[in-house]
Amino acid sequence: GVLQRQGQVVVDLLRAAEPLASPDEQEMLYFTMGSALGRLEKLDEAAALFRRVLELEPENFEAARLRGFSLMRLGRFEEAIQAFRTAEAGLPDDPRLLEDTAMSYAELKDFDSAVRYFTRAVAVRPTAVLYANYALARAETGDIAQASELMRTAIGRPDADAELISLAERYLIAW
Repeated sequence: GVLQRQGQVVVDLLRAAEPLASPDEQEMLYFTMGSALGRLEKLDEAAALFRRVLELEPENFEAARLRGFSLMRLGRFEEAIQAFRTAEAGLPDDPRLLEDTAMSYAELKDFDSAVRYFTRAVAVRPTAVLYANYALARAETGDIAQASELMRTAIGRPDADAELISLAERYLIAW
């Protein structure tokens, strides 16, 4: 649609500006271009640009988080976790980072690590979806009692929608 075309225009302008950017400006240019490409769902390109940002400024923790997010969306969970670890050094309580790290560990079937990150994530910014995913990871560790409690918490949250409640109730019945 219109936003897609506008986003592509922004990326094209940024690419045209690249030869003009001083070394000091390149970090910002690549970060902005990576962000725009991420919004356009061009995740491989976005991840590559965030890597370039990190080559210029290894302590750009938001670039590391966004690189991890792009890699996670591509299904490259081990690489995503590496990026998230870099980001965690400067963004230890970022709720998006904690949730994405937890989800990546869950995708890798490392449920103990996922639970550790879900625990931290709900302490920072609890949501119904987060509690539901936390419950599923807990169930995978064999702790059905805790999983059930977490799922009931998800259902009781004001941000729980009808679809989540229905799904959560089915899990509770199965457990």
